[in-house]
Amino acid sequence: MNLDLLKTFVVAAEALNFTKAAEALYLTQPAVSQHVKELEAHFGQPLFERRGRQVSLSVAGRAFLPHAREILARWSEAGEELAGLHGQVGGLLALGAGNTAGVYLLPRLLGRFRELHPHVKVTLKVAPNRDLLDMLGHGALDLALVDAAVDDARRPLERTPFLQDELVLIAPPGSPGPLRPDTPLLVRAAGSATDRAVSAALGYAPRVALELGSTEAIKQGVMAGLGWGFVSRHAIQDELASGRLVEVSVEGVRVERPLWLVTPERRVQPAAVQQFRAFLLAGVQ
Repeated sequence: MNLDLLKTFVVAAEALNFTKAAEALYLTQPAVSQHVKELEAHFGQPLFERRGRQVSLSVAGRAFLPHAREILARWSEAGEELAGLHGQVGGLLALGAGNTAGVYLLPRLLGRFRELHPHVKVTLKVAPNRDLLDMLGHGALDLALVDAAVDDARRPLERTPFLQDELVLIAPPGSPGPLRPDTPLLVRAAGSATDRAVSAALGYAPRVALELGSTEAIKQGVMAGLGWGFVSRHAIQDELASGRLVEVSVEGVRVERPLWLVTPERRVQPAAVQQFRAFLLAGVQ
C-alpha cells in the first residue's frame, strides 16, 4: 500500500474538499483525485460520495478513516524509533506560520535548527491564521506559529505561549515627530487584530492612509514616504541598521502581539516536532 495514497485520503477526508486537500499537500487537484481513485480501485468500492463539487465520506470511507490514521501514525513512530537507534532525529517536519513569523523570524531559526538536526526535512507554509488552523485540524501541519489561540473543532489543538511580538512605529529618516492622531499610518488590514492592538495601546483610532496587505509592503510604503506604520521588530532589523528606516518612540506606549505554538493534540508528538518545539521554547532567537 502506497502511504502517499493514505495521507491524501486522510487529508481529503478531514477537509471534505479536494481543492483544500491539494493545497495542504502541495499537490494538484487532479493528483488528489487520482490518489483517491487508486485507493477506491484497490478496495473495490467508493470512499467518497460525490454530488457535483460537494464530497462526503461513504460508508466505506468512514470505516476506513480510523485505520488509515492508525497506519500513518504507526509508520511515523517506526521511522522515528529506527532513527533513534542511530542517535539521530530525522523525518519530516511540516511547519506553518503567519506573514511576519514565516518571512522574518522562522527562516533564521530554521537555519540554526538544521545545524543541530540535519536529518530533519522541513517544509514551511506561510498563510493566514485561519488557513493554518485548518491545516493543523486536517493533519497537514505538525506545528504552526500563529497570533491567535483559536481552537479547531475537528481536532483538538495544543496551544503554548511562545513570545510577545513587539510592534514598533517606523518612519523614513528625517521625518518630523512625534506621532499625532492625524499622522497617516499604513496598515495591513484596518480592523485586524494588529490594528485593534495599536488603537488600544494609543487610546484612539489612528488615521489610516492605506491598507497594503503585507509587512513588506508597509516597509516599502514607509520608505517611499506614503506614511508611517507599526510593524514587528523582527521585520526591520536590516532597515534600521542601514538607516533606511528609523524607529519612532511613542512615550508610554508599547504595542505587543502574542505568538502561540500550536500543534495537533496527540498522545506522543513525533521526535522532530518535540525537538523543534523545545528548540523554540528554549529561547534560541
